[in-house]
Amino acid sequence: MVKNIPVIFAMFMKKTYTLKPKENSVTIDDLTDYESFVKANSEAYKNEQLKDGIYLNHTSFMNQIPEPGNYVFEKNEKGAVLRAIKEENGKKDKISANEMFIYVQNGKAYKKTYSGFLELNKNDRGFYLVSNRSYILSVQNSAVFLALVQDKEGCMEVLLLVL
Repeated sequence: MVKNIPVIFAMFMKKTYTLKPKENSVTIDDLTDYESFVKANSEAYKNEQLKDGIYLNHTSFMNQIPEPGNYVFEKNEKGAVLRAIKEENGKKDKISANEMFIYVQNGKAYKKTYSGFLELNKNDRGFYLVSNRSYILSVQNSAVFLALVQDKEGCMEVLLLVL
């Protein structure tokens, strides 16, 4: 692994310089309140109802641009999504559950985790999952750190850092 670090770094640098910049650039001023910037410029935050469909990455979900076509979900006997299938012009296009970032069905979003899909909730502060650690992270690659922090008013908060 150590021998590959220069190669990995060189590949990273090459890819950084060859990729086209994103359409939505962020100014220095917007970075100071990035949360407000994202909420004001993301369709997922601006719209009350999420668009049904399959999203393969974070950007497509935030911009609410699902994969084109009418996909039908194939589920196992427990109701877990295995894949999505689209039939057009006699061709079948399949997207496995592992390729999906999020899917939205009937306005409800479901986020892919290590153990399957979890419902993605939304409130005024953003999107969140309700689950236990073992459902979201693989057991062998996770570590949890807790910190007890006191704010200026003397209130204690528990911070959870999951690695």
